[in-house]
Amino acid sequence: MIERDLQDYLSANPDILFPGQKVQEKAREYQIQGKRIDILFVVDGTRYIVELKKVPIKREHIGQIVEYYGLMKSYLHEANLKMILVSPCIPEFRRAYLEELGIRCVELAGVPEGGERVAEVKKQIASRHRAEHREADLSTNVPPDVRLVFDEFARQATPSATAIVHRVVRDSLEVIRRGYPDYEIMPFKITRGHSPNIMCMFPEGDQNGPMNCGSGGVWWAFGFGHAEEMPKNDVPNISVNASLVEGLHVTVNAELKPSQQVMLRRIQEDKPTFDRLVSEHGNLRFRSWLKLEHQPRFYHWIPLDVLEPGTWDSTTLLARVREKKNDFRQLRSHWIARVRESHRALSTEQAAHMDKANRTLNLATSLVRLFPKEDPLWQMGYPEQIACLNHEIIRLKPLVEFFLS
Repeated sequence: MIERDLQDYLSANPDILFPGQKVQEKAREYQIQGKRIDILFVVDGTRYIVELKKVPIKREHIGQIVEYYGLMKSYLHEANLKMILVSPCIPEFRRAYLEELGIRCVELAGVPEGGERVAEVKKQIASRHRAEHREADLSTNVPPDVRLVFDEFARQATPSATAIVHRVVRDSLEVIRRGYPDYEIMPFKITRGHSPNIMCMFPEGDQNGPMNCGSGGVWWAFGFGHAEEMPKNDVPNISVNASLVEGLHVTVNAELKPSQQVMLRRIQEDKPTFDRLVSEHGNLRFRSWLKLEHQPRFYHWIPLDVLEPGTWDSTTLLARVREKKNDFRQLRSHWIARVRESHRALSTEQAAHMDKANRTLNLATSLVRLFPKEDPLWQMGYPEQIACLNHEIIRLKPLVEFFLS
């Protein structure tokens, strides 16, 4: 990419970056505190700094870009400042990380040639602009005295709880990145309150007792890997999620079948190391969830195993999973019948699809650090709550690395 040519083009054609918006001011080679801004635009009252990179964005660029963005916000003393990063290539891991921090990412390998390419870029930018508006609208639901409240987090997600999660992810991201310096971080988070996933819980802990089916609470997660080589969901990640029955889980989570296979294979390959890491942590439950699909990608989650810290090891874990595989036909028929009996909102079509699907075992496995309702976490102020959760996420690093190795 010839950076000067692209700078000339964007300065003369700002509508490609701001389709349908009014550009009120623009400046090139803008200097602030000895730092050069490639292009500065004022659009609908918001300042946008445009940073041009003539090379693909690599992992070592991320810290520099985030630091530069922070410096610009500090120098300009404006909360209403945004950044646009333009590069020939921004891999998904890096894009997700930067956009979570509010940095809009645009892939341009040079001056776009032809109306088709211009329309493609405008469509990409318009989509991101709408996402930013949704995020801004959601942020209005964050109360001034924000903190994590158990009853709000553990029930079906409200706009307020969802907005707080979005703030938590943004406030945590740099701490998590520094805690995992050898990896790239892919953030995930709840985006709507009416989740298609249904949690099947037993309030008294008795699987033979009444089963309550309903939407779970809020959640967020971090995937770890390297942008050039790792599909985002194919290895165990760290997720944080809440339920009324138990509390908040900070979890090394193998939710999808590829990550389930990775977790079980690594444990089988090196049981002594896995047992040592679990013992050194000292406060991890083992959980398994049977996932029953009732429409494509919609699931009922049924808790099967709940083993307390210190009561299990690799042999126990693998034996429990093996039992589920051997007994899958009976498990399948039993739990489909229980779901159909307990979940009155299940439609005839969904029930029929459940009967037709679920021909192989889908057993999500997880290692859980639990924060129940009585935990001191829920009495802390917001900064202390975030620091506590981030500390627990970083404590899980040896196990994450074990599964990634």
